Parts: sequence; C-alpha cells; structure tokens
Amino acid sequence: MRFSLLPQSFRARNGGIVIRFDTELDEEAATNPGNYQAKRWNYQRTENYGSGHFKLDGSPGEELMPVFSAHLSADRKAVFLAIPDMQEVMQMEVSYDLKAAGGSVMDDDLWFTVNDIVEPDLEAEGFLDLDARELAFDNEDEIQMADNEPDKPASAARGKGLYQRLGCMGCHSTDGATDGMIGPTLQGLFGSEQHFEDESSAIADKEYIRESLLEPEARIVEGYSGEMPSFRGILSDREMESMVLYIKTLSEEY
Repeated sequence: MRFSLLPQSFRARNGGIVIRFDTELDEEAATNPGNYQAKRWNYQRTENYGSGHFKLDGSPGEELMPVFSAHLSADRKAVFLAIPDMQEVMQMEVSYDLKAAGGSVMDDDLWFTVNDIVEPDLEAEGFLDLDARELAFDNEDEIQMADNEPDKPASAARGKGLYQRLGCMGCHSTDGATDGMIGPTLQGLFGSEQHFEDESSAIADKEYIRESLLEPEARIVEGYSGEMPSFRGILSDREMESMVLYIKTLSEEY
C-alpha cells in the first residue's frame, strides 16, 4: 500500500498548529523545530489587481512566527508545532523539511486561513505524553517577528532566485519573447524608455523598477493589461535591490 507524503489535515490551535500526515514520520526530523518556518499576513481588498502582504497591525510586511518546539504524536503521523500568539489571519504559511520513517523526503509548504482559535485537546489529538504546561511562552522578548531578523546582502544571483521563486517567468520573459506573456520582457529593460497607457514615458531605472514592484498599477506599459500584483510587504529592500541588479544584468547581456 502506498501512502501520500502530503499533509492529511491541519488545525490551528491556541499555542500552535497540528499537522497530520498519512505516513509515519522520522522522529529526529519531525521534532527538530529548525525544520519548520511559519509566517502570516493579511491582504487589503481594493479595486486593484492583487494585494501586498500586511501585518496584523496594518503595516506592510509578513510576520515570522517562531516555532518554539515540535512534538511527534504517539502514532508518529502528526506534529504539534508550539507557536505563540496564534490569532485569526487571512493567510498563514508553514514550510517544513521532513522525512518519512522510510526515508522519503517531505519538503513542502502549507497555506491556510485561520478563522478560529480554540484550546488544544492534546490527548485527543494523539499527543499522549505532551504536557500543556510545556508550551508556556514566558519570554516575551523571544516572540519577535521577521523585521528584527538580519537580511541577506543584495545580489544579482539572489534577484534571479526571486524571479524564479515568485513565478515572474509566467508573465515576464528574460530572452525578449513576448508571445503568450502578459507583461513586457525583462531583456534590455533596464535603462530603456518605457511608454505608458496614459501617453507618458520614463526611463526604466532603479526607482522605476521599485515602483513597478510596489505599485504596479501606477504606470501601465502600453500594450499590456497591468494585471501585476503588488509585492509591498513581500519583498524587503534588499530583495528589491537584488531584483534591480538581476534585471540590470539582462540589459548588460543584451
């Protein structure tokens, strides 16, 4: 019998998250809190296409949720991630890097909306030896979010990785191709003159690219629909700088 390596269910609880799988997990990997990352954000609903990411206080950005500890259920098929300050939120993402008991790699992301927070019944969830008192979060200084973490240096290589990870290739080619693309090619973009639907124009410099990432509806390139989402609160300043550096290399090569 073959078992799925994908999550079978998830439950948001006061003090953490329960993720249940269809197969037994490798204990060492499952109980290492460093193998998980959790973050959350809200959206803003406007007439524009898409939305940036916003923290619960309304400021731009995402909140990184610290995983204090990870616990394996008695049947070895579920994990309880001890996470403080669980609240209702439009989007929560949990990334994990695990292994099944048989050695298969389980590396994936899980997205869900948190509509309700209830007290966990750890025994009913299958965590027979887990004492709820172990989950007390006493050190408020440890409960800090992503904006306190140092950012990696900007680089063109990092920008290329972001271009791939964010799915930019679905709308913008890097080889000059335009057929089937809903956005202009990035080849030769940096330093070129761009013409917009309102009959204005501008040079595609660093500030123009940053504006396009943060406020894509501000100036729509002539001949295109302008259906690009905002990356406000999604990309850090250094990540935007990395995107600029990468796009600049596409003009240098061109």
